[in-house]
Amino acid sequence: MTLYLARAKRTGLRVGVSSIPLLDRYVAREVTAVEHSIDPQQIQTLWLEPHDLSLAERHRTIRSLRKRRQNPLTYEVAFWRRVSAPVYMGVMVLRAVPRVLVGLGFQMFQEMFTNLGLVAGLPPLVIALATAVVALGFVSVLLHYQRSR
Repeated sequence: MTLYLARAKRTGLRVGVSSIPLLDRYVAREVTAVEHSIDPQQIQTLWLEPHDLSLAERHRTIRSLRKRRQNPLTYEVAFWRRVSAPVYMGVMVLRAVPRVLVGLGFQMFQEMFTNLGLVAGLPPLVIALATAVVALGFVSVLLHYQRSR
């Protein structure tokens, strides 16, 4: 029977009761049941990875797998990861805000010191390196303070 189904798939024959020659009724009923239990859309969905499906397709696949008493665990995990993605993004943004503010503060300090150095007539090397030396000193003081705590 498997050989027949493979040959039918290769040649493009529609597999059904009428196209299976000389099979008893039990096998014919089994093929008919298989033919009608999964539609082509479901087969296409099951071929794709769970993370490639939309949220609605994941939900439909989970319901379909549960209905057929199959394990939908990978699709459920993918579903809930997609649902919780905005929460994770919010957490990452909140964790990044202090670093962004430090970076913006350093940029503003560097611009301010550059303008001050130009007005004061400082040498270009001092103007360029002074902010980096001040920032390095500030970071080393913070690390020393944190280690001694």
